[in-house]
Amino acid sequence: MQHAVSHAVAFRWSSRAVTAAELGKSWHRGCPVGAASLRAVTMSVWGFDRKAHTGTLIVNARVVSAVVAAFRQIYAARFPIRQMVPIAAYGGDDNKSMAADNTSAFNCRAAVSNGPKTWSMHAFGEAIDINTG
Repeated sequence: MQHAVSHAVAFRWSSRAVTAAELGKSWHRGCPVGAASLRAVTMSVWGFDRKAHTGTLIVNARVVSAVVAAFRQIYAARFPIRQMVPIAAYGGDDNKSMAADNTSAFNCRAAVSNGPKTWSMHAFGEAIDINTG
């Protein structure tokens, strides 16, 4: 009996600058970082269909290398990602993004916590929510 052999698709990534217009409602005046400090990182991910796909995260330029290293390991482990699109596709609405099981990073919003209002690490482009659905 023969088994289909799945040849691994190499992990690929690229990074580019983003504009405030691209960030849509996920960014606004008063955010702790400007668009110039953010990058769109497009990377290979494994889907729940066991096929390679690409997805994009918006992250702080300072963390691009760390994010790529982490997602390279996630990819090597074939950990599935449902989808990975910038939260601007959901009008900056965390609830809509989470309901879609979307993996995302930057969103200029307050932290969800008790106590005084503070910025979420997402507002700095330094936090990632994976498979939130």
